[in-house]
Amino acid sequence: MKKHILPIVFTACFALTGCGQGAAITESTAATADTSGKTSVQSTENKGTPLTADELNDLTEFFNQGEIMDIVRANHYDDSQEQYILDSYEPGYEYGEYKCTSGTKDENILTVKVEVTDGDNPAELVFPARDIVLKKQDNSYHIISNEYDYETGCTPALSFETEIKPYGKVNIYTYHQYQLADIYDVILFVQNNDQIDRIIPHDNLNNAINNVESIDFYDYNADGYDDAIIIGKAGDKDKILLCPFDQDQFGSIDTELSNKVESKVSSFTFEEVKKSLSEI
Repeated sequence: MKKHILPIVFTACFALTGCGQGAAITESTAATADTSGKTSVQSTENKGTPLTADELNDLTEFFNQGEIMDIVRANHYDDSQEQYILDSYEPGYEYGEYKCTSGTKDENILTVKVEVTDGDNPAELVFPARDIVLKKQDNSYHIISNEYDYETGCTPALSFETEIKPYGKVNIYTYHQYQLADIYDVILFVQNNDQIDRIIPHDNLNNAINNVESIDFYDYNADGYDDAIIIGKAGDKDKILLCPFDQDQFGSIDTELSNKVESKVSSFTFEEVKKSLSEI
């Protein structure tokens, strides 16, 4: 996913029952950071008073505002600004729907569980579900923790650390038909707990892998960047999908080349795919 960092000023207000005046996130929205630049916050697990149903409803409305959804989805911490910032928000773009399902408050610290309840593309949403920590300061709420464990819900055998060009060392996480993605798998590329790219292995519903079995990388078009080779099942049928790296991110599935390779291989293995690509 291409990053378009937009450090802009905005105000998002909501009425939080029992917490005084309406709250806002402004340009000063900040996260505390340790010396490595990663967000750090003391755990509030099992601390504080449970949020009421009205408070959770108000927070659900707050998190479903476009600007806030973008901050949560992108999970992008900017070291120079020492805050979570907008990524590529476009007014009117539909992300889906979030819901705050539980939470606590301890003085001016709120910890809220945020989950996805609706949406066409879970890779554009906040998943897996996570605890988001807000700090109340005057009439503003600062997002001070938005980290989560990518290993939650992933397929361990298809989630690993590797090195690919141009990203260098990167963690791959594969989610099998995860949550709302009930017809295909989702592959995320993560560095420093920040999602930097993704692949959804389908070009349309008739040419998709809904059960990934292997992921490998090979610069098959000799442009200096590693391309993705995904092997798996489309229903009961073996399937190969090739996803080239295009300028600054993984692009769309190359359907024509994928079909050519698939017709030539004697077995559905990485070695056979490489051999077929060299002959085309």
